[in-house]
Amino acid sequence: MPECWDGEHDIETPYGLLHVVIRGSPKGNRPAILTYHDVGLNHKLCFNTFFNFEDMQEITKHFVVCHVDAPGQQVGASQFPQGYQFPSMEQLAAMLPSVVQHFGFKYVIGIGVGAGAYVLAKFAEELVNNTELVQSYRQQISNVVNQANLQLFWNMYNSRRDLDINRPGTVPNAKTLRCPVMLVVGDNAPAEDGVVS
Repeated sequence: MPECWDGEHDIETPYGLLHVVIRGSPKGNRPAILTYHDVGLNHKLCFNTFFNFEDMQEITKHFVVCHVDAPGQQVGASQFPQGYQFPSMEQLAAMLPSVVQHFGFKYVIGIGVGAGAYVLAKFAEELVNNTELVQSYRQQISNVVNQANLQLFWNMYNSRRDLDINRPGTVPNAKTLRCPVMLVVGDNAPAEDGVVS
């Protein structure tokens, strides 16, 4: 794995070239942060403010960030030729494994906005439905984990008691779980009023 890929890259995928911008260098076995922007934006317009925010700098110094621009959406992109067929949402998602494989990322944290969130969700869904990957995990579980011990743990988990808690406001005097939570919301997000107090 190279020490640093900082900069712009054009990655060949089954559905054409994909423009990718890498910031930082891989940090051991830590996952890469993989971003995908919304319609009408590119990675700069969508994520620069977020990643340049002072508090975010503390986080990103521990990860390599991989910004993916949808085909032809990067700054300075040429117009597609007449008759060009833009990839479907499924095809956009199917382009991402080429990026992950090109850089050798073992794990990624996806951050998507709008259409980008959809593409990343389809990408994750494909990984879950990937029978080869599922078989690999099954084989690891059956060969690495002691099956007798696993069965004991599973039996105990399966016979657990209900936590007997409710969401606040659903039941008078309800027992509930209280813990610190960080919610991230944009200035103009529809849920802003519900998140910011």
